[in-house]
Amino acid sequence: MNLLKDGWQRAWYSIKKHRLLFGILIALQALFLVAALSLTVYYQILLLQDARGVIEPLQNANVDANQIQQGIPLTNEFPLIYQSYNSMIKNLTAMVMGLAALFLFFDGALWFWSHMLFEDKIYWKKIPVRSLKYLLKITASAAAIIMPFIVGSYFLLLAILRQNDSLENLLMVLKYFLPVILFITYMVFTSFASAHNNSWKKFLKSWVLITFRKISHTSKVFLAMSAALMLSSLILYGAVWFGRSALLLLFAGLLFIITITAAKIFWISCVYELEENENSRSPKKAGNISTK
Repeated sequence: MNLLKDGWQRAWYSIKKHRLLFGILIALQALFLVAALSLTVYYQILLLQDARGVIEPLQNANVDANQIQQGIPLTNEFPLIYQSYNSMIKNLTAMVMGLAALFLFFDGALWFWSHMLFEDKIYWKKIPVRSLKYLLKITASAAAIIMPFIVGSYFLLLAILRQNDSLENLLMVLKYFLPVILFITYMVFTSFASAHNNSWKKFLKSWVLITFRKISHTSKVFLAMSAALMLSSLILYGAVWFGRSALLLLFAGLLFIITITAAKIFWISCVYELEENENSRSPKKAGNISTK
């Protein structure tokens, strides 16, 4: 089985069959990126203001050891520092929660409708129930993947900071940080592609199959997707920083958005190919996995 070829052919056929839906997905993907970027920039401005409220009083603090011993405080602006610190934590939490909500609900909807491209006929009456089931599956799987990583990273960081050579150990851990992030992203993508299965049992079985047993196949697809996204990102970066043409910038932005949309569809298509190939090996499981 030539997974890359078969997956691309299936994806291309589905796009041609549902051109209007594909166009809507591109428009919504652009809207999602704008919303995520706007939310990030908004909270980054607030976080910078909060950081200034912490740093500036400390820059003007009394660091004379003799004066401190005489009872002169380090700074008289501790209430302002504490207020800025609490505001920073609040805004950082709001930004993370906002981005998480956008990712799960907005981008999750884009993943759901990307699955709909592969339907022979869309049964609109079933869409609300199917979309809710899909949302529950991707939310549960994302939480099961990401939350242990966050908790583990937190306690690992605390353990490193308590050591004498904490900086050296932290740098050593950071070497493995990128591969771990890539694998977590890979697991999230496989869950989003497998969540079309109607039952939780089929979803979990497909998720394990695609994530681990078929990793020799899916890793190639994931690398191909990553390469395409990286290339389109570099083109957009070049257009932003070195280009002087608004038309070039528009083309690069559109190419980046189309690449993201097409990458999702291509990934889903390859997962369908693997599922059907696995089902065809067993007479009891012959046939397509139902998405209805």
